[in-house]
Amino acid sequence: MKKPAFAMAVLFIVSGILSAEPSGLPRKLQDLLGGQVLAKLGTSGEATASFHEDGALSLVPGSPFSARIRDNVRAMKPTFGVEVCIARRIGGKTDSPENLLKLYNVLLSVSTLKGTLYYSESRKIMREFFIESFRTDGPHSRNRLPDIFAGAVGPSLSIFGFQHDSSFGENNYKIDYFAGDGVFLMEMINTNQIWYGIIPIVDPGNLRYYIMVVPAGEYVLFYSVICVTGANPFGLMEQRAASFYNRIKALENWFVTRYGG
Repeated sequence: MKKPAFAMAVLFIVSGILSAEPSGLPRKLQDLLGGQVLAKLGTSGEATASFHEDGALSLVPGSPFSARIRDNVRAMKPTFGVEVCIARRIGGKTDSPENLLKLYNVLLSVSTLKGTLYYSESRKIMREFFIESFRTDGPHSRNRLPDIFAGAVGPSLSIFGFQHDSSFGENNYKIDYFAGDGVFLMEMINTNQIWYGIIPIVDPGNLRYYIMVVPAGEYVLFYSVICVTGANPFGLMEQRAASFYNRIKALENWFVTRYGG
């Protein structure tokens, strides 16, 4: 096994060890999750669910942005989607002013997604998630810009980005950031047609990533959704359910690793 793949596999194991037991979560997180989601988290501090055309999300935490995620996903009438909620104890005071800004800047550092690894269920190997990732100056541009480094947390910010995804190819995204009540939301939406070989399968606006981060004391609650609406040749979407989950796990590990680094 290559060293990067081995390191990523070790990180997956460590993340499971460090996941918080729901009974030990700060009251803030318990209130945002509610009893049903806490029960789904079990003792591992992690829960996952998949959904189809109704876009019914079952794990989204309560926050100023919950309705936005629910409404937008439902309106998509997704062909397929996966949501994952992870409670992680990472130490320190994650919700201090300086660490809130640090968390925000991690989400802004889209170039650091390059080289992120995930486990491909179809290939049974560790594989690059994003072969390339950087900020651009427009919805269809490939002009590379440096990451934004914010000096303060703002209520909202919009940028554009380009990513070479190992499964969905080379695509542009509009990336929106929101912050309020100590909660962060990152929303990525494709701005170009996505193809599967010679078959156009996903129209602009129909591949979406949501990342919600809620810091509380020594804990961070990481909630993410990947959903897509489009053609589904050979049951492609359902076949990638496990890989969608592994991609979200890779995003969570990217976030925690960058925060701790």
